[in-house]
Order: sequence, then C-alpha cells, then structure tokens
Amino acid sequence: RARIARLARFLQGRDWGGVVFTAGGGANDPRGAPPGTFSLELIHLASAERGPDLLFTFPWTSRPNAFGVPGTDLALVGGTSAPLVSDHGSMSPWNVRNTFLAWGVDFKRRATVRASAGNVDVAPTILHLLGITERDGLDGRVLAEALVGGPDAEQIAVDTRVHVVEAGAYRAAIQVSTVDDRRYVDKSWRVG
Repeated sequence: RARIARLARFLQGRDWGGVVFTAGGGANDPRGAPPGTFSLELIHLASAERGPDLLFTFPWTSRPNAFGVPGTDLALVGGTSAPLVSDHGSMSPWNVRNTFLAWGVDFKRRATVRASAGNVDVAPTILHLLGITERDGLDGRVLAEALVGGPDAEQIAVDTRVHVVEAGAYRAAIQVSTVDDRRYVDKSWRVG
C-alpha cells in the first residue's frame, strides 16, 4: 500500500498525469485508499484476481484536434520534444462515449437515446429480444428506451453525480451516471 501511495503522489505531481484510481477506501466510497485517488470499484475495475493496483489517465481538453473534432488527450507521444497530444488514454467524454446503432422491427425508428448506455448492455438487450429472461451474471441492462413499446427515451431517470478528490494541490473529478441501478462513467478530469 505504501508503494501504491508513493506512485499515486508521483503521478499527481506530473503535468501529464490525469486522474488516478486505486483500491477502494471503503464500501460505497468513491475514493481510493491513498489521498487524491478514486476507487477502482467506481469504474468497475476492482478485482483481487485480475484488477490493477493502480490505474491513471492522461489529461484532456475540449479543444479541437487537427481534424477539427473536439477532444484532445495530452500525452508525451514522441520523445521529450514532441507536442503533448494523443487520441486516447483519458476519460474524456469523447473517449468514454460510444455510438450504438440498432435497427429492425423491435427498435424505435429514428430515435436518439441520450441516457447512458454501454457495450455491457448489448447482450441483455439481445436476450430480451429473443425472449430469454435469464440474465444471471450479466452486468448490463435492457435498453428498453430504444425498443418499440419501451419508455420515452427522454423520460429515463438518470442520477448524475460528480465526485471530487484532492491531495495537497492536486484535485480531480469524475462524473458518474446511474440508470436502472447500473453505473456508467461519463468523464473524469484533473481540476485546475
């Protein structure tokens, strides 16, 4: 634990270090054990068998990249003189959001669903369409708001929370949304 705490402090002290995740500080606590870190459980990576001891992200900005697309990750990608730009490695909203396209007789036509969803939700949705109700062991949810006869996509309850941690001058935040008791990471960033 002491080594992990020292490594976390090292990363927090670097411009290229973003948000840091470590083992949890306690049940239902979004904070990691070392100060200024978030719990690996918060991002579904806590596993005694295969989980990391520490995970860190790179900082990001909303500035457009070379192609005019918003979102640039900051990472040293080519030696000490290269610019600090990259296209992945952060938890920017552009890296953690995905596009899911679905069509067929069971899906609403021309619907845009804004409620949080993830790849983990694809299997439960397909099983639902096949009439299979057994979902033991699956972490995702049925994307009912995308289905014909499902709830209005704009009336899905989403509980969005921002958690902040700090250690000395270092501050970081993470935004997490919960839909139907399923937690989704929206973005995380270094504050200030």
